[in-house]
Amino acid sequence: MDEITDKRDMQKYRTVKIGNSWWMAENLNALSFANGDIIPEAKSFDDWQMAANKRLPAWCYYNFDQKNGEKFGKMYNWYAVIDQRGISPEGWHIPTNEDWENLEFFVGGPIIAGLNLMSKYFWNKQRGFNLYGFSALPSGTLDFDIKCFMHLGDIGYWWTKSQIKPSWSNDLQVIIRSIVNTYDNLQRSEILEDRFALSIRCIKGI
Repeated sequence: MDEITDKRDMQKYRTVKIGNSWWMAENLNALSFANGDIIPEAKSFDDWQMAANKRLPAWCYYNFDQKNGEKFGKMYNWYAVIDQRGISPEGWHIPTNEDWENLEFFVGGPIIAGLNLMSKYFWNKQRGFNLYGFSALPSGTLDFDIKCFMHLGDIGYWWTKSQIKPSWSNDLQVIIRSIVNTYDNLQRSEILEDRFALSIRCIKGI
């Protein structure tokens, strides 16, 4: 276990080495891009939908409540993830799906990776082993299509920077990773990029 300081806002993050990679052991909580430009905060569903419609970066707290950010960090849209100004601290980046696959392999494989990565705290059912210090949190999500926050305490969702065109869709989908309280594995899903607010875990490297 180690710690880094984000030079943008002097915020400290716990980090952990798992296999050959260093990961953040907390969700990203950044307010600005690498060049200092502020990432706009969405304070309502209308704000969030406007950012999505205009393909602009945005972040929010779960239920638009700052108290949730103290535990779970901020949730970001896809346009913040891919913004060329860079959302990660210096020397870190948004992980690809391959990065998550490597993590999954090292912490026990697909059957039990979720349990081994789960924090022992903040989940509605305290099932996690947190064997490697990753401390995955159940930070939930926002789905603006139904204007609803969901799954706080039950599911953690994280962006990857990987996209795929599934056989069942003509549109590119973003690969995301999640841990669900009632399952043992680390799950993979594909979603349309502009609907959701998800958490971010960064990995060290360019």
